[in-house]
This record gives sequence, structure tokens and C-alpha cells, in this order.
Amino acid sequence: MSNEKVVSIDQNSEKLADKGLWNPDLIAEITCVTGARIITNLSAQSQGFYLLRWVNNSGRTEVIIEIQDRVSSMIVNIDRFRTQKDELALDGIAAKYGLQYGECNDEERKNER
Repeated sequence: MSNEKVVSIDQNSEKLADKGLWNPDLIAEITCVTGARIITNLSAQSQGFYLLRWVNNSGRTEVIIEIQDRVSSMIVNIDRFRTQKDELALDGIAAKYGLQYGECNDEERKNER
């Protein structure tokens, strides 16, 4: 990880991100389920757009959290093997934090670069 820090936001707030500071509970839950690392240099804040990406050891995307135009989404890469328990856990995390749940695959990720 780089020298960037993820700092707790107001725990009473329902916001997932505020001024680039992410909800640490959300981050911890996704990290525990995926076992992936966060690419902090791909975190972005630009006029209401926030992005946080988890990648596996080979650098491929596992999960993306995106906030754009006040719409919060969790995008899960379906080209990764996950147990049914892990799939349900990610779906539950999305529901818990009010995220729209979406899926992508490696081909779609390539097209976005």
C-alpha cells in the first residue's frame, strides 16, 4: 500500500465516502470477503465521483465501489472464482450499505482502460 491513509468518517453518517474519506467498515468487510488488496492510487474524487478498487495478486479486478451522481454501486467481477458463501456475503454487504449491485467480467474491465 502507498502512504495514503483511509481515515474514518463520522460513524453516525450514512455516507460511504465524504471528501475522499471512505467508510472503514465497508472497506474492511469487502477486504475480508475477497482477500484482495485495495489499489489506493486508483481512488478518485472528482466532483462527486469516487472509486475504490480491490484487485487480486495478479492485478485483476475483484470488486469496485463507485459513487457517481449520488448513486453508490458495488460492481463484482464474475470471472473470479468465489464460494457461494463469499458471493452471498458480497451481496449482503451491498444491501447493508445501500449499494446497487452490479456485475462485470474481465472483458468489460479491459474495455474501460
